Amino acid sequence: MTAIRIEADYLFRRPGSLPAERGAVIALGDPGSAPVIRLGGSGTIVMPAPANAHDHGRALSPVAFGASDRPLEAWIPATALLPAVDPYLQGLVAFGRLAAAGVAATQVAYDPLRLDDLPGEAEKVARAAREVGIRVGLALPVLDRNLGGYVDKQRFTAELDVATREAFETADSSLPPIADQVAAVEEAARLAEGGGVSVHFHAVGPTWCSPELMEMVAERSAATGRRVFMHLLETRRQRAWLDRTFDGDPIGKMDRAGLLSPRLGCAHGVHLREDEIALLAERGVTLSVNTSSNLRLNSGIAPVPAFLRHGLAMGIGLDSLGFGDTPDLFTEMRLMRLVHSDGSMRRPVDDPVPFEALQAGHRLAGDASEGKDWVVIDYEALAPERSDERADPIQLMLTRLSARHVTDLVVDGRVVLADRKLTGINLPEVERALASAARSAKATGSPAIASALSAAATRYFARGEARGSG
Repeated sequence: MTAIRIEADYLFRRPGSLPAERGAVIALGDPGSAPVIRLGGSGTIVMPAPANAHDHGRALSPVAFGASDRPLEAWIPATALLPAVDPYLQGLVAFGRLAAAGVAATQVAYDPLRLDDLPGEAEKVARAAREVGIRVGLALPVLDRNLGGYVDKQRFTAELDVATREAFETADSSLPPIADQVAAVEEAARLAEGGGVSVHFHAVGPTWCSPELMEMVAERSAATGRRVFMHLLETRRQRAWLDRTFDGDPIGKMDRAGLLSPRLGCAHGVHLREDEIALLAERGVTLSVNTSSNLRLNSGIAPVPAFLRHGLAMGIGLDSLGFGDTPDLFTEMRLMRLVHSDGSMRRPVDDPVPFEALQAGHRLAGDASEGKDWVVIDYEALAPERSDERADPIQLMLTRLSARHVTDLVVDGRVVLADRKLTGINLPEVERALASAARSAKATGSPAIASALSAAATRYFARGEARGSG
């Protein structure tokens, strides 16, 4: 391993929990190697590099292709407007941007172009991750219902044109048998795992997975140790459907299926009840809080103070829908801290909670390499006017820190970012290639059908809310 020497004015091994080490040095690799790569220096802060607890690995913004922010149930069909581009190229850009923002690892709930080529696409995404140099927990989908939406099918299709109705009615039947889907994930793992990439089951969510599917995934997870990821109670429409379907106890149903364990990671949890939060915490589940995404898709605000009261392990995720369409995990941390406030004299989300949440995401993205993941922050740019006698670097980071303050990133002892430049890829070059490919590519689905289904979902759920039925 190449020798790396990181120098810092302030080294925080556990920000907010342990005091800073002043004038500290971190030495990695073989001390006899030459030359030694030197990072940091005067005017810097160094701390463990964070993990993005939930993402989709999407480098193209839906807004740029007509899928503007709207409630989730109307937004999902609109994402078919996104262009079908090479998964490898999109992975290079998505992971490159995260690395440039100081992120060492990310969970990815991957949305394939084609389910019948899942192993091949997974291999391409994994190759992109290894070239960039960050770790990826690649969750591959398994689902068997409600592909067109969790709706009363007769009422939903009543006003659809013939082509849109046919697309909706045949969506679920286009899915492979669940045993074949599970086998495809395991084949993808054989092809894609290694070099910082782990493959997980993405049992998309209890709204999209039958009890039989949940039980099958739980059995395979227990047998193999493979992690599972799920979207969970993101919107109140999901809450209403799941309560009707599972007699008011969807989390209990997941538990009885064997899914609730330390191997399970979930996203959102906006509409969890207090007793459900307690059960998830008791079972050792980790949940990603996705504040920007929840706001952009009008899903609500997660009960983070309740998560903290019950000791539910909590990471921070961008969900490929970060504030301002940027993959800035530090800005997401600051937003989470401010949004989840209760008006008391002490913020529920204050140090060390935000920094602990940045590290908790490693459980969903692949375990951190202890002592080998570091991010360097430009303290001079963060607070050029500061008084070193009175300024608290922790409070300055909680107030100001963003991706633009990141100068260097080390992942598993490898220099991934040096002096604000990625070492594995030329990010501006691949961004230009992606933009060019996107302009010439066709949409992943029919634009007319995507727009019609999005509009139909808006009408359907608006009527349900007017009736008080969700």
